[in-house]
Amino acid sequence: IGEKAFLNSSIEYFTIPPHLTKICNYAFFHCEKLKKVDIPANSELRIIENYAFGNTSIESFTIPPHLTKIDKNAFIQCSKLKKVEIPENSQLLTIESSAFEKTSIESFTIPPHLTKIDNSAFNACLKLRTIHVPENSELRTIGDKAFANTEIESFTIPPHLTKISDHAFYQCRNLQKVDFHSNSELQAIENLAFGYSSIESLF
Repeated sequence: IGEKAFLNSSIEYFTIPPHLTKICNYAFFHCEKLKKVDIPANSELRIIENYAFGNTSIESFTIPPHLTKIDKNAFIQCSKLKKVEIPENSQLLTIESSAFEKTSIESFTIPPHLTKIDNSAFNACLKLRTIHVPENSELRTIGDKAFANTEIESFTIPPHLTKISDHAFYQCRNLQKVDFHSNSELQAIENLAFGYSSIESLF
């Protein structure tokens, strides 16, 4: 689907064809009436580019198993987006900056092969309370403000994570518990990474 293909249109529903591999920049940007996007189980979609679904009324989204990258601002300000489903066999590698910023996501499961959650990826997701981190997580970097201004209550640091960037969990006022694996490879917790949180225990 090419750049700006449905920009500012009144489309309400869209089914992604199974052999589609890329949704380009601004493809559905500002389609304020778009509420539902159906993705077949055999979808070959691999990339969702910048602002592809930004400022839409999508309420839920299923990440196709072959998707490897969610680009910058892909779902930014989708204020009605509450649920993002991730299959167990997900090949997702990166969530770029502000990808889900200012959405209404309530929980998120980090796919096992995901290596980077970039700057402000989930910033200001005011209803986000739960982040599930699998034991076999390959996550290595959490960017600036990645989870800032959320309602997260606890977080488990994956064993291969090496860096928690500036303000990563800034103003997570309900964050009380952070768990570390005994074999943690963490090398840096940067400026105000957990500033203004309510951490009571670190393990």
